[in-house]
Amino acid sequence: MLEDHPVENARVCPECGKVQYPRIEPCVIAVICRGKEILLLRHAQRNQDIWCCLAGFVEAGESLEQALRREVKEETGLEIGNIRYAGSQSWPFPDQLMVGFYADYAGGDIVLQESEILEAGWFRTDNLPPHPSPGSISWNLIHFMPITNE
Repeated sequence: MLEDHPVENARVCPECGKVQYPRIEPCVIAVICRGKEILLLRHAQRNQDIWCCLAGFVEAGESLEQALRREVKEETGLEIGNIRYAGSQSWPFPDQLMVGFYADYAGGDIVLQESEILEAGWFRTDNLPPHPSPGSISWNLIHFMPITNE
C-alpha cells in the first residue's frame, strides 16, 4: 500500500521507495447562463443531495471547448455558445484537473441523460438550491458568475 510522500504531493511505496505522482485527467466544468438564471444539475451517481455545475471528462483529441459542448449536449440536450474560461482547480487524488467555464445558453430544451443526471433546472442566483460548499470550483463558478441584463 502506498503512503503519503513526506515532502511532495505524491505517494511512495514503503517497500521499494518508488514515488508515484498523481495522474491528472482534464475535466470541464461550467455554469450555463440564460439571462439571470443558471443551469444546475443533480447527478445520478454522486452528490445526489446537492445541485452542481455540469462537468465531464475531456476525451482524447478534444479541445476543452469541444468537450464542454459535447458534455452539455449529451447530459442536457442543450446547445451553448460564448464559452469563457473562468479558472481551474486540481483534485490530484483521485486524478482530476477541473477547468472551469461560463457559457451562454444557445438553444434547445432540457432532455436529460438519465444514466448521468437525475434533474436539471434553471435557477436565479438569489434563489439557489443546496449546492457545493465554498472552496470548490463549482461554488466559485456559481457565486462569481457574471450576470447579464437579459
